[in-house]
Amino acid sequence: PRQEDIALANLERQGFLVNLPKIARIKPSPRLSATEVLFPGYIFFAPYSQAQSIAPVRSTLGVSRLVRFGQSVATLSSDLLEEMLGFIAQKSSAPGGLAAHIKGIVGGIRVEITEGPFAGLEGLVSAVAKDRVMVLLEIMGKPQCLQFAHRALSAC
Repeated sequence: PRQEDIALANLERQGFLVNLPKIARIKPSPRLSATEVLFPGYIFFAPYSQAQSIAPVRSTLGVSRLVRFGQSVATLSSDLLEEMLGFIAQKSSAPGGLAAHIKGIVGGIRVEITEGPFAGLEGLVSAVAKDRVMVLLEIMGKPQCLQFAHRALSAC
């Protein structure tokens, strides 16, 4: 846990292409700006060439295990990764983007649901509007995007 920067440095030293998406977060008090990992505990990597083996990744300092679906290592298309990184960059630099917050809840941060049937669950904010917040939750092993009122959420 919380070894993403160590894993990043070690994977880069081994010659892998590595990406660790981070976002700006405005802490509600005392309103200090900071960056945090967008997907805590996860890092994206790819071999530099087709001939490079990913076997050493399992024993890399900072890496606990590879994400797998059955026997297959999980993969993410480069197009989807580029689209995600573009979205993060756009939201971070847009006027009022991530800094325009209500109750400290902004796109890309982790929140806890405090009311209703999902109370106690944590999710990732995907969008914030005047009267509702879209939160990405993992429910029964599948990602689901649900709407919540601002009052039903608190920033983690």
